[in-house]
Amino acid sequence: MKQLNVLEKFYLMVNNNPQIDRVISSGLVLILHRYLVDETDTSIQYEASWALTNVASGSSKHTNYIVGNEIHNSVLSKAIAELRHHR
Repeated sequence: MKQLNVLEKFYLMVNNNPQIDRVISSGLVLILHRYLVDETDTSIQYEASWALTNVASGSSKHTNYIVGNEIHNSVLSKAIAELRHHR
């Protein structure tokens, strides 16, 4: 569960905007997006979705990065699927 440990460390980094900038510039957002669309591990998908939502909740620049890279579509699709699952 190395990926899960990475995601847990990510949680500690997103508490302020300069850290979100570092996460974006490091390319981690795109890696998180790959985890989100990978159907092999739902726990990783959940954590990646949560982490990407935290990035998007930063400044408008961070939200624009998520939207500009079409990542929001994947996050919303997973959220809708999860809601349908819990009906």
